[in-house]
Amino acid sequence: MIVDIAEIWAVSARSGAEVYLEMARRVAGLADSPARRSLYAVVERLGLQAKNMAPRPPRPPTRPEPWLVDRLVHTAGLAREHIEAMTSEQAVDAWTEFMMRGR
Repeated sequence: MIVDIAEIWAVSARSGAEVYLEMARRVAGLADSPARRSLYAVVERLGLQAKNMAPRPPRPPTRPEPWLVDRLVHTAGLAREHIEAMTSEQAVDAWTEFMMRGR
């Protein structure tokens, strides 16, 4: 059995370098060791890259694929107009709900 253990030191949006600057400050406060120096270098490199990153605008919601619309109409018995008004994610959730209900 393998158990991975992680400790979260910071949670923040990655646009800009604020979270990396905070992480570099925290790592710099650790006792000096090869592992600390390596971790500091990684955090510093990520911070430098983050300074040049622009946040991406959110993607518009997509419509359900035609095969999923047909499946929800003919198998799950939902109204086509209702399904076509859904986002792709909502349609997948509706299909999952139908499948989990059992027949």
